[in-house]
Amino acid sequence: MNSDCAPLPTIDVARYRSADPDLLVEHHRTMAAALAKAAPGFVSAQLARLEDGTWLDLVTWESRAAAEAGIAAEPSIPEFVEFVQHVGDIVWSATAEVVSARVAELTGHRETCDD
Repeated sequence: MNSDCAPLPTIDVARYRSADPDLLVEHHRTMAAALAKAAPGFVSAQLARLEDGTWLDLVTWESRAAAEAGIAAEPSIPEFVEFVQHVGDIVWSATAEVVSARVAELTGHRETCDD
């Protein structure tokens, strides 16, 4: 690893189904905002719909330690508890340490798409 590079993040990823996609998306936005305030080391949360109708949820943390602490805190965050009620069957989930990354600067993109 190049010593000039910043430490690479850890990603918590889950693939699941949901019976109510609209509520899932609404509560994901609320949950992500609450997680950002409550969990030090939170970087971002993204929810993507896959072609087969399942959902891919990616939460990025500054480090494995931040991920472990954030994940441990999730049950105490009311918005997370509410969000989980809209998650159906979990297909799989994992926590992964990023080992290589290149991030391009986004131009013309807003921080959120909540409006």
